[in-house]
Amino acid sequence: QHPHTHTRTHCSPVKFGIHKHERIVAVRGFSKTLGTQSWRVGYLVAAPNTVINLMRVSDPIYICVPFLQHAVAEYLNTHYEDFQAHKRASEELMRGNWKLLSPAFCAAFGWTAIEPEGTMYGMFAHRESTDLEACKKALMAGVGICPGGMFWWNETPCTGYLRIHCGVTREKAQKIADMLCVCLCLC
Repeated sequence: QHPHTHTRTHCSPVKFGIHKHERIVAVRGFSKTLGTQSWRVGYLVAAPNTVINLMRVSDPIYICVPFLQHAVAEYLNTHYEDFQAHKRASEELMRGNWKLLSPAFCAAFGWTAIEPEGTMYGMFAHRESTDLEACKKALMAGVGICPGGMFWWNETPCTGYLRIHCGVTREKAQKIADMLCVCLCLC
């Protein structure tokens, strides 16, 4: 178990018979699994009455499959090899960006890189007084990052962790790494 995950046992509401509980809704997505980040492809599981009530608010979503989900299904059905190539290229890009960015962040700020299991995000351990202070330090160098507290179940001001997004072009990743190198030289 990674140090940035909490130790509470995960419990899925689906296991307890979600169809019996009208106030529980499980929303799942698989955009990142498909290598189609930001497409928001997914589904909802809920009690029948809950779904009926949700339909009143967002009827068009349930009357027909949203055009994007239909297009994704059609694409996967007819161009699966192309999709696999896209997925490989996306993974190579993001893993390469992490390998480029992580040493630059570590050198510039003294943070410790946490090797990601996936490809979209990378995390760092920091020693600043709060996550926000670490974010301010990065902003002063011209880089926007995400505080680790956004991913905790409580409002801890200092989790000791930060997150970066690796889903950028190689040129942008290189520009960020170069900018951090200049910052390191000036500091």
